[in-house]
Amino acid sequence: NTWVERSADHRLVWQKACELADQFTRVPTDVAKPVLHREQRLSRRGMLKSVMGAGVVLPLGWLVVSQVPAWSADFRTATGERRRVTLADGSELMLNTQTAVDVVITDQQRRMHVHQGEIFIRTAPEPRHALSVVTAQGHVDALGTAFAVRCLDDATLVSVESGAVVVTPAVGQVERRIAQEEQCRFSQEQIQAVGPVPPDALSWRRGALIAENWRLADFCEELSRYRLGILRCASDVADLKISGVFQVDNTNQALEVLAQVFHLKIHRMTDYWVSITAA
Repeated sequence: NTWVERSADHRLVWQKACELADQFTRVPTDVAKPVLHREQRLSRRGMLKSVMGAGVVLPLGWLVVSQVPAWSADFRTATGERRRVTLADGSELMLNTQTAVDVVITDQQRRMHVHQGEIFIRTAPEPRHALSVVTAQGHVDALGTAFAVRCLDDATLVSVESGAVVVTPAVGQVERRIAQEEQCRFSQEQIQAVGPVPPDALSWRRGALIAENWRLADFCEELSRYRLGILRCASDVADLKISGVFQVDNTNQALEVLAQVFHLKIHRMTDYWVSITAA
């Protein structure tokens, strides 16, 4: 049972590595020799075996190294998976698709580190130690709370269902209290926006994706979180406005419903390459 065979996510990483390896082996000889300091060229498979074995060879090593915290996290979900966990202190944790979380609960602290993805946490009462959720952008301290934390590319999104939290960006001492039914987006340097929690923010817990006047391009990006491969739409339909409730546990069915309701056509080059055009 090799690393590649263990999950569909691993197979996708292997596929991407193969594509990069093809690009690498096409480097002109007069460029490759000075860089590699040798004339012999590695085969694609040989190079990839070295990458998967060592996990540090450039330019492919980042595929493995950058994912180590996520792959080794205490709690993880694969693409399209959701998971519920009851923690040692009684707090209830739910992980959305492609999520990785480390959890430390002791007599001295209650702390989570969300490496990627999205969580919902309903904290257990603990007067001595507030639960703290850490992301790349800062930390969120719970005040008897039920709330969600989502890691974006360059920001963290916090949605409070009940209670309140205190958000503190990583750089600087500015903090902000976020109350019940409020949502906050923050970067490492600042709190960027605070407003009401939108209807779609927490619907993933029920396996639903609620689109309300979304651009089709944005809908495709969001639905892509729940399926392997590439999902994209043609530029002439990218701004088409989409509204509806779609089930993320069956993304193929969601696409068929989308096509029927909004008069679109689904093109499947493979199971992992899907595009949407006008019908």
